[in-house]
Amino acid sequence: MVDAIIPLVVYALAGVLAYKVFRFGKAELSAISKIIFNVLMPCLVFRTSYKSHLDGTSLTSLCLTYTGFTIVWILISVVIAKKVCSRNDTAAAFAACQWKTNFSLIGLAIAADVMTDEGYACFAALVIVGTALLNILIVVVTTVMVDSERGVDFRSLFLKILKNPIIIGTVLGLILKMLPVGLPDFAYAPINGFASATTPVSLFYIGCSIATGHDVRNTKPLIILTLVKFLVAPTFAVLFSMLVGLKGPALGAMCLIHALPVASNCGILVEGSGGDGAFANEATFITMLVSIPTLFVTGIILLTQGWI
Repeated sequence: MVDAIIPLVVYALAGVLAYKVFRFGKAELSAISKIIFNVLMPCLVFRTSYKSHLDGTSLTSLCLTYTGFTIVWILISVVIAKKVCSRNDTAAAFAACQWKTNFSLIGLAIAADVMTDEGYACFAALVIVGTALLNILIVVVTTVMVDSERGVDFRSLFLKILKNPIIIGTVLGLILKMLPVGLPDFAYAPINGFASATTPVSLFYIGCSIATGHDVRNTKPLIILTLVKFLVAPTFAVLFSMLVGLKGPALGAMCLIHALPVASNCGILVEGSGGDGAFANEATFITMLVSIPTLFVTGIILLTQGWI
């Protein structure tokens, strides 16, 4: 588990060091953010969608349960965020950080390490569904929360969804996957290359963002977010899953996917939709550090309960 997390922390620390040494300005950081949001992340979600495999009625049932729980948890997260955060953009980031977890990198690595083939298949299925579902919901929920005071322009919201490069990448990947002929290697190779660069560049950007300074108003929300994320979310996910009849590895997959730190791309997604990207970046880094001991505990629980 540590092997999956430590390199990510190093990427972020490299960003902190680089900011201190080279003193990047707002223009440079904005340019990095735009490259991640408009180029790297669309390639990553395209690759995930294009290479996805989802078969079997048991996996379908699991994914439906995950979708239902996600909607319930988003609503709960929004209520908590509005109670904890004084600003709408920070509340939107707080809510997004509760359900946008690092399942595609840390999660898959841990699942491959500790879970059986059946358990890994269950977790991988949730990653496929989560990639498509959460990238759309984060745009919708963040935009609605940020614009709630002045009223939501649903036409503008719809256009924002259609134009969002993350959503476009997801949809294109799913469409091309369904075609009888796949992409030729010369076309897929550069997409795969950009996709592989997403995580280190995103975490480097997070490190730079953290180095610019901490808003003391965010201290209490960050503490509450961390407690809710690692204690309440996985517990509630397990209880919800038990209620609908999930057992064994499927239950373990639901537990693990909600016990992970904030996704490395959450801040970019939140910022691109008008939310407080700086708060989300801090939450990403802090939850990565906290997850080192908490994921060990989660692994022990999965093993002792026979959920792997």
